[in-house]
Amino acid sequence: MINAYAASEPKGKLEPFAYDPGELKPQEVEIDVHSCGICHSDISVIDNEWGNAQYPVVPGHEVVGTIAKVGENANHLTNGEPIHGHYTLVFDSYDSRSGCMGVI
Repeated sequence: MINAYAASEPKGKLEPFAYDPGELKPQEVEIDVHSCGICHSDISVIDNEWGNAQYPVVPGHEVVGTIAKVGENANHLTNGEPIHGHYTLVFDSYDSRSGCMGVI
């Protein structure tokens, strides 16, 4: 179960929200988020300024955390490894020394 904060309508207040993302796919990782940033684009999504928001919406796409679970095809990553980046992208590789992440 994932616990987050979500807006349920345009310009809505962020309220506690829990959801089940389903089974982890082979190319995915589950991240324990330690910190999350909210930027102007997140506010635009909450307010539906672009006309394409789907509610409930969980804002905040810039995260720092650790890998909690690794899908079978993401075997170049390990549980407990620090990670940061944009969580809606697929991370191809991560170099924890430089903070560089390859994205596909």
